[in-house]
Amino acid sequence: MTSKDPSRIGEGADAVVAAYLRAHPQFFVEHPAVLAEIAVPHVTGEAVSLVERQVATLREQYRRLESKYRELLTIAAENDDLRRRLHHLTIKLLGSNDIKATIATLYQALMEDFRADFVALKVFAAPRPVNGDPVPEFLGHEAAERDVFAALIAGMHPLCGALEPSQRDALFGAARGENGSAVLLPLARRRWTGVLGVGSFDARRYDSGMGVDFLAQLAEVVSQIIDPWIAD
Repeated sequence: MTSKDPSRIGEGADAVVAAYLRAHPQFFVEHPAVLAEIAVPHVTGEAVSLVERQVATLREQYRRLESKYRELLTIAAENDDLRRRLHHLTIKLLGSNDIKATIATLYQALMEDFRADFVALKVFAAPRPVNGDPVPEFLGHEAAERDVFAALIAGMHPLCGALEPSQRDALFGAARGENGSAVLLPLARRRWTGVLGVGSFDARRYDSGMGVDFLAQLAEVVSQIIDPWIAD
């Protein structure tokens, strides 16, 4: 009886596959998903065990890369959606013809399009006269609430997560957001400062690890929209 040479493969489909792989040694590099699906039978011997470990390592690397790729695709889709919503919000704000309508549009858009549970705007300046009616969001330059947000405004960096009680009470009132989460956006122009708060009853809705690039853009848009309504 002659021993079978493992390097020699007979006729048929096996021979075709073997010939193809020999002619295309980069096949599994270019198609790692195929390699990840192949089960390598266990054969005793150190050399084969090493190959099995190498294959297992490659499979695990491929799974991690595939998972990371899907994660990046999800993030990209979310960012595109945020940019789209920010664009629509900007168009809506530009369409308002007075400061009260502008603020009402801002509140409605953030609650509907951005799924906020409550929104609050505090502007530390006086508004231009609007038919003699007060605008509650404008508190004046010397408002006591400004001290609560002084560090936020000085840093000009959005804050996400659980709020300090003083911030929560000054912005939303003690009854709201006690166990929730929020985003605080510092607003500022040469003549005034302010803060926009977007809150949720869900403690995980706005976590401290969320990206702030979009939030910074939102703060810039709101600041620009409000600026013409500040009293000289």
